[in-house]
Amino acid sequence: PNAKVSVLQNFANDEILARARGNGTDVTEREQPYLLFFGRLSKEKGVDVLLDAFLRAAGKLSGWKLVIAGDGPEREDLEAKVAEGVAPVELVGYQMGEALQRYVERASLAIASSRCRENMPFSIIEAFAAGTPVIGTRIGGIPELVTEGETGFECEPGNVESMAEAIERGAAFCADREAYEEMQSRCRAYVTEHCDQSKFMNELIELYEREIDAKRA
Repeated sequence: PNAKVSVLQNFANDEILARARGNGTDVTEREQPYLLFFGRLSKEKGVDVLLDAFLRAAGKLSGWKLVIAGDGPEREDLEAKVAEGVAPVELVGYQMGEALQRYVERASLAIASSRCRENMPFSIIEAFAAGTPVIGTRIGGIPELVTEGETGFECEPGNVESMAEAIERGAAFCADREAYEEMQSRCRAYVTEHCDQSKFMNELIELYEREIDAKRA
């Protein structure tokens, strides 16, 4: 029953929050803009759909490439398809720490291409903290984070055409420097306003206190 359910959003760690609260310096790569996927290369993450969507959209993307950072059971299949050389796609393998952070903060857009019901993907929060808008599928908790035209662009999970159109919309949007910087600010603000650890703890304590008072009454 709804009356017995309370929802608290996960919080981000101090490093991610500090990044979101930083000086907001834009280090986005503009000479060769790229769309970034970072995470596990598995079927449920929809990376196969992403690759097909990017190949479909590539003809309308001037100078863009797709960077895929991660490892997993789908890697060999992705490498085989990328080897065909149809579009500029770079598989950079598993990344972590500062190396991954450089990819995230320099990306024009990140993408959460999942076909499964993600709860609250921290890859989206990490991207937002770096001021990188996200293309996200409309499934699970992703639409609670990614809002069309506000913090990114939405598409249907498992749908190549829908994802390709979202990639095209995102790339076109990035050409408007002022609008893009405003979206970057909204992404960072989302993290600082919704993902603060102290905010989470205060809300949790208040929830416990309400329930205790209700039981006592």
